[in-house]
Amino acid sequence: MAAPEAGTPDASAKKRPVYQDDEFWEDHKGCLVPLPWTLSLPQVIYIYRNPKDVMVSMYHWLRGLRAVGFDRDIRYLVDEMVKPQGKIMYAPYFDNIAGYWKIRNQPNIFVCSYEQMRKNFHASVKELATFLGKELSDEQIQRICHECSFAEMQANPVTNRQERDHVVGVYDSQISPYIRKGAVGKWHDTMDEESSKKIDEWIQQNLSRPDLIDFGFEFE
Repeated sequence: MAAPEAGTPDASAKKRPVYQDDEFWEDHKGCLVPLPWTLSLPQVIYIYRNPKDVMVSMYHWLRGLRAVGFDRDIRYLVDEMVKPQGKIMYAPYFDNIAGYWKIRNQPNIFVCSYEQMRKNFHASVKELATFLGKELSDEQIQRICHECSFAEMQANPVTNRQERDHVVGVYDSQISPYIRKGAVGKWHDTMDEESSKKIDEWIQQNLSRPDLIDFGFEFE
């Protein structure tokens, strides 16, 4: 499924299940927005991640989805991801990033990389609080950093989805935990050199796009 750029309607958006309440709307998929009304929303938080770790994360996630029955290797995902019209969910990857990158300076848009958060989560929390107009004490920031740390969320039955998925039967955490590792640079453990080089070429080609000037990824 292709991810629209900013200002591109997505007819299937209303059909996608997301968590929503009066103050918070979460979408992990990245293909729901940006839409024409994105800039009219109070605040939008957009997190992007380097493509190699994204592909490894997607690979393990697909393995755990019972209904999908995914039996391909990661080389298949890489091949489909780098194709202009690859048969892979949430593609084209760079179109989605470019859609947000070009509106990153809008006052209601907060753009941050996953790697940046992992490198200095405390600073990212402070930046996000400022963006949201929240004045937090040092104690509150420390508590947020603790409760939202990868280790805590991995152990939390609400966020790791083990209890829910055991009942619903959608995801098999025995194959691959829903919250798996969350580390930066772990693509080395799963991806071969040929696939890595193919992604490098794909990245360099797309970073030359005029709508991605000054954009880049962090790798470890």
